Amino acid sequence: VQVTSLWGNRLLAAEMWFKHNPNSSRATVYLAAIRNNEWKDSSAALQILDQRLKTCPYCLPIAIQAVMLSCTLEPEQKLQSRLASIEAVVKNGFVLSQGIVQDLENLNDMIKRGKCPAISWPRLEGINRLLLENRSVQASGQSEGLHVILDSILREQGEYSRAMDELQAAWKIIRNHGIAYLMVDLGINQK
Repeated sequence: VQVTSLWGNRLLAAEMWFKHNPNSSRATVYLAAIRNNEWKDSSAALQILDQRLKTCPYCLPIAIQAVMLSCTLEPEQKLQSRLASIEAVVKNGFVLSQGIVQDLENLNDMIKRGKCPAISWPRLEGINRLLLENRSVQASGQSEGLHVILDSILREQGEYSRAMDELQAAWKIIRNHGIAYLMVDLGINQK
């Protein structure tokens, strides 16, 4: 990030980083973020992500970010096609998933705020469950985060008992205060 800020022109720096490192997922995400967030050019950001997905269909964080942009830019059929591609890639084996928990949390938040009504809670739950079954995701140490996301999804569906099951699964992986807080919160605030 330091190198990309040196010239004071973050877009130019991001474009150069991407141009010289076209296979870098970090360069791709950074350029897409600059295009979307600072230049308000969501279409260009989506094109950048799609360009990388052609050579790296197993780069899940990029695919999830493309889904988030697709929610507002593309017809529902294209969005559903993107989700089906993610599901197929996850089922088929190896995926690059570093950072996927944060991206799924962001997508989950979009759906909660009504920014992506074309994605149903059961569909998002299904994707999370597929990820939990994927060996490369399991090896990446992100399973507890996926269980916490499932807690949130299940709460939205009124499935409080199943939500607690997910928190208990996360607790078995890593015992931390955040998970304990969510368990207490769920116990107190069940509707």
